[in-house]
Amino acid sequence: MWRKVWSVVKKELKDLFREKRTIFMTIILPAILMPALLIGMFYFQTSTSKKEEVQAKTVAIQVGDTLAKHYAEILKKEKIIENYIEVDDIGKAIKDGKALTGFKIEPKGDSIIIETYYNVEKASGSQKIQAIANIIKEMYVAEYLQKHGLPPVNTLTQIKTTPIGDPLAMVKAMTGYLLGLFLVMFTTIGNTYLGADIGAGEKERGTLLPLLSSPADRKSIATGKWVALTITNLISATALLAGEGFAIWYVIKQSASIAQKNFDIGMIGKFISPSTMVMLFLAAVLLALFGAALQLIISMWSKTLREAQLYLSQLGLLVFLPAMAIIPTMISGGKLAMWAFYIPIVNTMALVYGAVMGQLTTLNVIVAFGANILVAAVVIGIVVKILDMEQVILRT
Repeated sequence: MWRKVWSVVKKELKDLFREKRTIFMTIILPAILMPALLIGMFYFQTSTSKKEEVQAKTVAIQVGDTLAKHYAEILKKEKIIENYIEVDDIGKAIKDGKALTGFKIEPKGDSIIIETYYNVEKASGSQKIQAIANIIKEMYVAEYLQKHGLPPVNTLTQIKTTPIGDPLAMVKAMTGYLLGLFLVMFTTIGNTYLGADIGAGEKERGTLLPLLSSPADRKSIATGKWVALTITNLISATALLAGEGFAIWYVIKQSASIAQKNFDIGMIGKFISPSTMVMLFLAAVLLALFGAALQLIISMWSKTLREAQLYLSQLGLLVFLPAMAIIPTMISGGKLAMWAFYIPIVNTMALVYGAVMGQLTTLNVIVAFGANILVAAVVIGIVVKILDMEQVILRT
């Protein structure tokens, strides 16, 4: 049987890659564009964060506000802020990006009113200016007590922080999430043309009937087409992973820069260890097997190539809808529930994420592979039945 299967595999691979444009559009181009997308997303995110960090060091105060200038000088001296600017309109200065926050101080009897300004579009602004306002309030109380002959209060209490855990954990989580998502998207959606051509395309060209008349039985033909499509999916996934390797290197290097650490090539090992690479490849195989089975049954059932491409283009919904349940956990860096490894496509994302985060267990891997192989076997059985249906083969 396997000799017949291999004959079908060689025939299908030759048909699928008969055009150089097909190879370029389905394998080479996505392997370049997907890493570029990841690098672009991370670049714009980090550049925005750096810009906000610079703005946060500068506080805007109103021209002629002597109390605000008095406390701004103290804050600058104590290195609570790096600098302050005097402006005619604090709100305009914040909108123009000259400062992230600002404040006014208005005397009211024995008290003061501190009016704070921040950009609601910047999440960190509100917290920063509130902390500054609390410090100013304490300093005012201390000065008031001293002015009235009461013991002064030391308001500039120092706070030391001790981070616990992996400082790159969130970067790992985002890397695992994006890597898994891109792998799933490209391996199932990116090969839409190849998936449609292996069944519906062959019917349109009139080459399916001669194949069914060959010595190969229906099971061998179905298995051969499945294996051939699996190989093309795996080639695509491997090319994508190679391209993503450069993107991951860039992300790690930029993350080290943000954390003010010298980039060391050893940092890559914290993200992608040899065992992680093995798991990434196994996850790609897993997805290729299931994706090929799903593409094959849709392609064989479709009457025309256009119809098959239409159906296969909707596979994106099968990626995003079930994956939405685990995306919040992945983005936050949490541990995925066991049920995520039972669902095809979702379990591939779970394996990639778990491998990068170092959370995988042997049971996770066994369950994921078992679930996908079981579904693939059922689909192959359905394809064999379809090949026996005259109305499907003759497109009636």
